[in-house]
Amino acid sequence: MIIFIDTVSIKPRFIIYNNKNIINRQTIHLNNNSISETIIKKLIAVSKKINISLVQKICVCSGPGSYTALRIGIAMAVGLKNSLNVPIYGISAFDIFLHYFKLKFKYKNVCILIQSTNDQNFLGIYNNNRSAITEPQKIDYNYQISSNIDEYPLLISNYTVDKKKFEFANKFKIIRHIDIDKIVINIDFDKLNYNETKLINPIYPVKK
Repeated sequence: MIIFIDTVSIKPRFIIYNNKNIINRQTIHLNNNSISETIIKKLIAVSKKINISLVQKICVCSGPGSYTALRIGIAMAVGLKNSLNVPIYGISAFDIFLHYFKLKFKYKNVCILIQSTNDQNFLGIYNNNRSAITEPQKIDYNYQISSNIDEYPLLISNYTVDKKKFEFANKFKIIRHIDIDKIVINIDFDKLNYNETKLINPIYPVKK
C-alpha cells in the first residue's frame, strides 16, 4: 500500500491505494479548522480501520501551493516515514500533470494551472518533452499570457477553472481539470526514477 498526501489543492486530501486502486480517500474540509488539526484527526480515524503498518511507501506533492499547507503535508509525510520506517517520495504537481499530459494528449505544448488554498495560484507552460517554455510562477487572477495562445491550445488544472476569475482561460480551446490523486495512482515511481529522499523541499515559485 502507498499513502499519497496532497495539501496543495484547494481541497487538500490524502489517499491510501494499492495496485492503482484507492482503498481510502480523505478530503480535508477546512471550515474553521486548520489543515494540520483536521488532517491528523482524519489519519487517526483511518488508522483504526486500516492497518497502516502495511504501507510500503509515502508520497507527497511537494508543490507549488500555499506555503503553510505545503509544510503541513511534507511534515505529515516525514512523520509517517519515521513512524513506519518506509521510503518517502516527493513529486511536484507540475510533474504529476506532465505525466497525465503525456499519457492523454498529443499536443506539442500544455499550460498547467495549479490552484491552491488561500487564493494562491501557479502556472507553467511546457512542451511535450516536459521542458518549461515558461517557468512556473505565482500568478494573480488578472494574469495574461503574453505568448501566442494558438501555440498552447490545452489548459490543465487540479480544480475547475473559473473563467470569470481567470480571464486568460477564455482563450483556450480545451480545458481539463482532474484531481491530483487520480493521476498519482497510475504513476510508477520506480520507472520514473523518483528516488527515495531524506529531505523534501517545498516548491514555491514567486510572482514575476
